[in-house]
Amino acid sequence: MSNIIFDYYYPKATEQEYAHYTSVSALKGIICDTKKLRLTSTIKRLKDNEFKLFYADHNLKGYEKNEHGTSDDEHLMRDLFYISFTEVKNELLDDTRFLWDSFGGGGKGVKLIFEIKSNHTDFRKVFYKDQKTKSESSLLHVLAKEIYDKYEKVFVYAGVSKMGSFFIDEKFNKEIETRFLIKKWSDDYADKFNFEIKNDINGNPFIELDFISEWGEFKLTKIQPGKDSDKKQIEQLVRDSGFSIEVLNVARNIEDF
Repeated sequence: MSNIIFDYYYPKATEQEYAHYTSVSALKGIICDTKKLRLTSTIKRLKDNEFKLFYADHNLKGYEKNEHGTSDDEHLMRDLFYISFTEVKNELLDDTRFLWDSFGGGGKGVKLIFEIKSNHTDFRKVFYKDQKTKSESSLLHVLAKEIYDKYEKVFVYAGVSKMGSFFIDEKFNKEIETRFLIKKWSDDYADKFNFEIKNDINGNPFIELDFISEWGEFKLTKIQPGKDSDKKQIEQLVRDSGFSIEVLNVARNIEDF
């Protein structure tokens, strides 16, 4: 039942091309320095009301417990690591200017295009919460009420600690986001987490994932420079990396974005 609910809210990602927008300096780190993908802790998005939105919307009070100034949900967020993608050919993605402005340095960065193959259970599309929809009408609320009314039992579903990481405020729906998430402690892959947890300059925890591993295959096939970035610099980085990656033409205007 829990898996059905999880798949209903957050459909599993399909095998296709995905884009990731980032800065040129981050590109250098990815293809030249570490040759790995960085998955950042969800705690970085704390101020965007991530994670907390799901538990507040579903009236799950247990995660509000506070110990030494930090709530339980913040402890969990530090152990959840993700990288964001958007589907390259999604028909709903009609405003890629937003993605460049938000994640590609307003055109000074790059768009990385990956062919991704993965059976990882937490590679999923996010769910955007419509603020006009009352939480009482959600699938979880309806199920919980029906089960209690008929059997006088409380419905406890597995994976609830991860659900908040895919439940996003509607104001971000232009991102058409698909997330690759890894939880430090998960019953789904308890023995697989063997990453070294590091901290960035702002103190946010992160882990690094190989392009090819038991978690999946992330083949970087193309890079598109933003409209205000230097294509020759990108081409030099690709040569320095040793990877075979096609560098596309610079995105010249909104239509090319």
